Amino acid sequence: MNERQLRQNGGKIDEAALEVQILSLAEEYENLVSGQAGGKMSPAQAEQEALRRAKGKYDSLIVDAFAKAFGEQAVSAGA
Repeated sequence: MNERQLRQNGGKIDEAALEVQILSLAEEYENLVSGQAGGKMSPAQAEQEALRRAKGKYDSLIVDAFAKAFGEQAVSAGA
């Protein structure tokens, strides 16, 4: 179930199961990187935009894990 389907059924993303929130945030990020959400962004730009949009929308546990994963990715890439 994606965010649009959840909303059509009267649900809110922040009330969804953690798995649904994870997949929704990942889908949002992928849409930003691929250009499906408008202009195509670099992975770093998409990360920042996804985090900006995520505040108050997803459980803080999900947002923190997403940010941590990108921080670790940057460190391992030598950034």
